[in-house]
Formats: sequence, C-alpha cells, structure tokens
Amino acid sequence: MKYPFFWYNAFHLADVLTRFEFLKGDPLVCELIRWIEGSQDILGCFKPTSRFLFFSEWDFADKKQPSPWIMFLCCRILRQFYGD
Repeated sequence: MKYPFFWYNAFHLADVLTRFEFLKGDPLVCELIRWIEGSQDILGCFKPTSRFLFFSEWDFADKKQPSPWIMFLCCRILRQFYGD
C-alpha cells in the first residue's frame, strides 16, 4: 500500500478496477480485495507497506503507524467493491 498513486501498483489497481461493476467477479479483483482485507491490523487499521521519501512528513509515508489517509482509501475501495 503506497500513496500517492504515481505507479500502477496493486493498491492503485484495486482503486481503479473496483469502480467497474463487470470486473467485480474477476479473480484478480477478488484477490486484490482479499489482499486489502488481509492487510488490516487487529484494530482494523491500515499501515503503508511502502513509502515515497519525498512525502516522509505525511501520514501515508509512516510505515510504523496506521495512516488515516490509507484507511480512507481502503474503505473507499471496499465500498466500491461491496457497494453501499
């Protein structure tokens, strides 16, 4: 999980592909969703798994602490996938 989306990594792909209803049954998309769901800690929070050094002062660049921004993005992806 890395933000901002400069490269097309798995996190970025999940954000884009879950916007399309016809792709929600695709095995790749389902695997991306399982990966996101499995990335939660025991409190349900998400930590970045990688970071851009340029953004080291932002919360999405701290790999040791949960990131509110990454949490927002994960929730948005899951909502896109599962619906309202």
